[in-house]
Amino acid sequence: MKVLEIMNRHARTCSPATHLAAVGQIMGGAACGMVTVVDDDRRVLGVLTDRDVCLAVATSDQRPSEIRVGQMMSQGIVTCREDEVIESALETMRRRELRRLPVLDADGRFAGLLALDDIVLEERLGGETAAHRADFYAELAATLKAICSHGTPGVVPWG
Repeated sequence: MKVLEIMNRHARTCSPATHLAAVGQIMGGAACGMVTVVDDDRRVLGVLTDRDVCLAVATSDQRPSEIRVGQMMSQGIVTCREDEVIESALETMRRRELRRLPVLDADGRFAGLLALDDIVLEERLGGETAAHRADFYAELAATLKAICSHGTPGVVPWG
């Protein structure tokens, strides 16, 4: 199965000039935890997660309406192509410890978002045979384990 068959084509985007208050409204309205930052040609410039917004507001002495996405977005973004097979996207997610990948079309423009949730919930994945399904779900479990392992340093808990 290809990425384009299950990706979210209606994923939310914003520009680097968007302020964090607007991003919070976008995320709240769409019940999503990540917004892809694109330019006028829909080229991916970065991403901003709900965690990024929270940390930006908590560590800055500014209102969310005064902080621009371009100041806070993650850059050097890992993407996948809409014509890739799901297993290839899973490998990228596993290797890079990512839950979501912006999806690019053949012209390199933002086409949607592939989330691990989309893959887990897709009932058509895994192939026709029991062996194929078992292999696919083992790969899915390995991806989830890699993402959840917190192998990279994170924020030190309060206390």
